[in-house]
Amino acid sequence: MEHIEVPRGSITVHDEWVVHGSGGNTSDKWRKTYVIAYRSLATIKHERSIGFTHSHNDTVNWKTALDLYRP
Repeated sequence: MEHIEVPRGSITVHDEWVVHGSGGNTSDKWRKTYVIAYRSLATIKHERSIGFTHSHNDTVNWKTALDLYRP
C-alpha cells in the first residue's frame, strides 16, 4: 500500500478497489466533496444486502462490509 497525499483543491480519479479516505475536518468550515460513482444495479443490490452504503445518513457495519473483500 502507498500513501499519497492530494493537495487541497485537487481531485482523484480511482477504481473502487482503491482504499481511500481523509482525516476528520478539524476546522470550523464545511468540507465540500463531489462524488460520481458508477455501479451496476447488481452491485448496488449486493452492497445493500450486506448493509453497505455510501450515504452519510445510513449506519454501516464496516466489519461485515470489509470482511467480504479479504482474500
